[in-house]
Amino acid sequence: MSNYLFQLCIQIRIGVMTFSDDAQRKFALDEYRTRNDAVTAVRAIPYRMGRTNTADAIRFARTNMFSPGNIYHWVVTLI
Repeated sequence: MSNYLFQLCIQIRIGVMTFSDDAQRKFALDEYRTRNDAVTAVRAIPYRMGRTNTADAIRFARTNMFSPGNIYHWVVTLI
């Protein structure tokens, strides 16, 4: 994943969560501003053992990763 992330454009926001028996947010969408910082953070995430609890992971993503309080809103000036 970190190799793919490094090739992405730097004008995007990356948030990462992991899940197995439960879901955990590793970092929010507005936590890292540079590609190198995001790649370093992804590489530091350990592999998690356990079951694949997809339903809880989707619920966690919806309520914790994409809720309005967790998304930084960019202010863009139109020219």
